Amino acid sequence: MPGCSRGSCAPASLRRFVASSLRPEAYRLTVSADDAEIVGGDEAGVFWGRQTLRQIQSLDAFRRAPIAREPVTVPYVTVHDAPRLA
Repeated sequence: MPGCSRGSCAPASLRRFVASSLRPEAYRLTVSADDAEIVGGDEAGVFWGRQTLRQIQSLDAFRRAPIAREPVTVPYVTVHDAPRLA
């Protein structure tokens, strides 16, 4: 797959869902060779999942004008996170 190397890839799509099975503000971020998926307990959970995905991308994700024209690659990961306190 273009844009892939060992253990990282440029996902072709980002899917976002809200699932009542997760607590409010909780999320699960999964990045695979095919896509990235964020499942949040509510819209805030989806927001925090997007922030985590942004943080594991290159520094270009934080710039208004990207330095490189190469596809952004992210490692294959599964992240589960939830606030400790309500």
